Amino acid sequence: MMEAEPAKTIQPLLGADELKRLRRQTADAAAQLESLHVAVVCGGDTAEREVSLTSGSGVRDALQAEGISSELVDLDYASLDRATLAGYDLAFLTLHGGRGEDGSLQGYLNSIGMRYVGAGVLASAVGMHKPTFKTFARGLGLAVPRAVVVHRGEDVAAKLEPLRDSVRLVIKPANEGSSVGVKIVACDDAPSAIAESLETYPLMLVEERIAGREVTASVLGRHRSPVVLPHVEIAPVSREFYDYRAKYTKGETEYVIPARLSDEVSLMLAHDAALLQDALELAPYARIDTIVDDTGTPHFLEANTLPGFTSLSLVPQAAAAAGVSYGELLRILAYLALEE
Repeated sequence: MMEAEPAKTIQPLLGADELKRLRRQTADAAAQLESLHVAVVCGGDTAEREVSLTSGSGVRDALQAEGISSELVDLDYASLDRATLAGYDLAFLTLHGGRGEDGSLQGYLNSIGMRYVGAGVLASAVGMHKPTFKTFARGLGLAVPRAVVVHRGEDVAAKLEPLRDSVRLVIKPANEGSSVGVKIVACDDAPSAIAESLETYPLMLVEERIAGREVTASVLGRHRSPVVLPHVEIAPVSREFYDYRAKYTKGETEYVIPARLSDEVSLMLAHDAALLQDALELAPYARIDTIVDDTGTPHFLEANTLPGFTSLSLVPQAAAAAGVSYGELLRILAYLALEE
C-alpha cells in the first residue's frame, strides 16, 4: 500500500490546525487503539465486490502492521446477525455500493451498538442515491449538472426533452458506484442507450456532460471541524472518462496533486466541500466528486461515503500529499469512530 509520502508535503486547504490536533490526539490514544479487535467488513453482493475485497485486505494488512488486531469479515447479508460481529470492538467498513453503503448496514450497526468507521445513515443514504444528492447539493446553492431521472417503463424521449440542447449526456444508474453502468453518449444516441440500461437498472440518472477537469475533494475529521485535504485531479490516460478500468488499472489514470486549479477556485471548492460535510454530517471521512468547468465553477456529482482504500484510491493519495501515511490515516479514522 501507499506508505511513501511525497517529497513536499502540501497543507490541507482547510483545517490544517485541526489535522495537527487529530494527529496528536490519535498518537496519544495509541494504547487504546492497539487494544482493539477490529472487523474489516468487506465483500457484500454488489458489482463492486472485488474492489471491496481489495480495499478490505489493504486495510486489514495495514492495521495489523500498525499493531491493531484485525480480521476480514466477508459480509453475507443473509446470515448477518449479532454473532457476525461478536467479539469485535469496531467495524471498519470497506463495502462499496448496495446495502453496505446506502445506510442499511449503518442503521443495523447503530441498532446493535456497534461502533464503525464510516458515515451515518443520513449521509450514506443521500450519498448513495445520486438524484437525491443532486437535490440536496442544489438546495445548498451548489452547482450541479442539469439532469433528468428516467424510470423503467417511462417515455424516454419525453423525459429527455429538458436536455435536448446538450451535445453529450452522461447516463448512470441512480445508486451504483465505481462508475459501474456509466455511459457517455451523443444526445441523439441517448434514447436507445438509456433503454438498454433500463433493462438492467430500474432507475437512471441522465446528466448533461460538463466539459472541464475532474477533481475530487476529500474531507476528514469530526462533524463541523472538517479537514479538506489537497484536491486530486483525475486525468484518464486513454479512457474518455474515469470509468471502472481507469479507476482500478495501474497506469490508466494520471493523478495530479494538487489539482491544477487557481488558488481561488481551490479554496472555493474546499469551502463547498466543508459545507457538504456540515450539512450531510460526512464524518469521519468522505470523497466529493466534481467537474470544474472552464470558468472555475465546480459542478457537484456525488458524495462517496465509503470511498475505496486500494493502492490507487483517492482519499489515501490526498492524505499522503498532506503528509499522512496510509497507516496513520487508518489510525485517525479508527480514533474518530471511537470518539463518536
